[in-house]
Amino acid sequence: WTGSLSVVVPLGTYETSKTINVSLNRYAIDPTVGVTWLNPQTGLEVSGALGYTVSFENDKTDYDSGDEVHVEAAVAQHFPSGLALGLAGYGVWQVTGDSGTGAVLGDFKGRAIGLGPMASYNFDVAGYKLSANARYYHEFAVAKRFEGDTGFLQVSFKF
Repeated sequence: WTGSLSVVVPLGTYETSKTINVSLNRYAIDPTVGVTWLNPQTGLEVSGALGYTVSFENDKTDYDSGDEVHVEAAVAQHFPSGLALGLAGYGVWQVTGDSGTGAVLGDFKGRAIGLGPMASYNFDVAGYKLSANARYYHEFAVAKRFEGDTGFLQVSFKF
């Protein structure tokens, strides 16, 4: 079991005249809970997480993004070598509408689903335990959001 609380803080530049900005220029909080089941005899893992993102108003645009529910899931087979291969996916659904005078397109509730392969590898380097994880998601069932495939590569180590 796991739980986390992510916080988005409006750092970086934000200019209303720019189409793309580094900053969202708004606060958000995202409590998430997750669970993993791993069978050590067979190496089969099933993981899932559920979160709810609460977004606050961008005061420069008077735009309040709606809240979102997101789920993540993965099924993987772990091998004795430290390699794991599997399938990962996510879904995100905006459950409350956008609001404020800046929301000229209406409530604009978006959604997206992504699915794709994943691989991870656990290994030692100079006595440090490292873990590398790669995921690729193909998006579908996208509405009122930017659509595109995404890839992630993460490397972490234990202190």
